[in-house]
Amino acid sequence: MSFRRKTVRLIIEREGQIHRRGKIIPCTVINLNEEGVRVKAQSPVTLGEELQLDCWLVKERSVQCTVQVTYVRSPYFGARITHISPEQQHHLREFLDDLFTTNFRTG
Repeated sequence: MSFRRKTVRLIIEREGQIHRRGKIIPCTVINLNEEGVRVKAQSPVTLGEELQLDCWLVKERSVQCTVQVTYVRSPYFGARITHISPEQQHHLREFLDDLFTTNFRTG
């Protein structure tokens, strides 16, 4: 499976959870953009596997999406977001815009 991301991912290091086969696995989302994520998790994943991911963007708000694993180097994996609701997409875009503005201001 060959997938190249089109945009840079922003480092966030936020706590999250993977929902997989009826189990909840704690994880850390290392970086993300509107198309994908890099995750650190102690549970092994398989290339091509689809997972449900919850990531706490800020204390009171998480984003939920379905991701497909595109890269594995344990304990890390990369994944492409394959499904996210319009509302969740809006929250993610807002978070990334705020983060980008805060960290990359000019002048």
